[in-house]
Amino acid sequence: LGQSLAGKSVVTLTLPGARSEDVTSVRETLTGAGAQVAGAITLSDNWDSQAMSQYRTTLSTTLASHLASGAAKTASADGVVGYSIVQVLTTTGAETDLLRQILTDESTPIMTIDEDANGGATAVVAVGPRAQATAASNATPSAVTSNPDAWVGLGQALGSTNGVLVGDASTRAAMISQVRASGTVVTTVDSVGTTLAAVDTALALSTPATSARAFGVGTGAQSVIPSVK
Repeated sequence: LGQSLAGKSVVTLTLPGARSEDVTSVRETLTGAGAQVAGAITLSDNWDSQAMSQYRTTLSTTLASHLASGAAKTASADGVVGYSIVQVLTTTGAETDLLRQILTDESTPIMTIDEDANGGATAVVAVGPRAQATAASNATPSAVTSNPDAWVGLGQALGSTNGVLVGDASTRAAMISQVRASGTVVTTVDSVGTTLAAVDTALALSTPATSARAFGVGTGAQSVIPSVK
């Protein structure tokens, strides 16, 4: 990897269910490649839970009025939320400050800021959960049902800033598989939690693209690793 990411300021987004050690692995690999990991954000279940979809739809009307991105104006409600998150991480200004206040509202936060990059990120890496272990038939199902629209919405926003979405593609229902199937123009990396995923993420950030790219070994992957010219 060398110092292929020298000069890049990266913020990591921890998605609901992601393991802290998987986020740490990605952060350490990015730092090793020369990037400055300038911030850390955690998204709550309010970001992708099916139960909160109506809340996000209502919220998106307010968020949209403060967005700088033209593409965001035509995005879905979950897309608007995604663009809002990315704008807070990558820009500064009065409108961005308002977005930050709305997204971190204490009563129903979409996100919490663990390390503040103060809008200085040039790239965002989102790290999702590993494959869900198949529960025994008598086990209590997961309390939160996720809405894939939120995954796709964040993917659109990440794609607009050459960000990377890292997660699981071991089944068709998994987050990365769903985002790939949607045709969203974003770079995805599967097999979260492996060294391959961390290295792929760093390589992908060092070679920005304008088309959808899918790295790893899971559903919909185009190649195992990015080709570096």
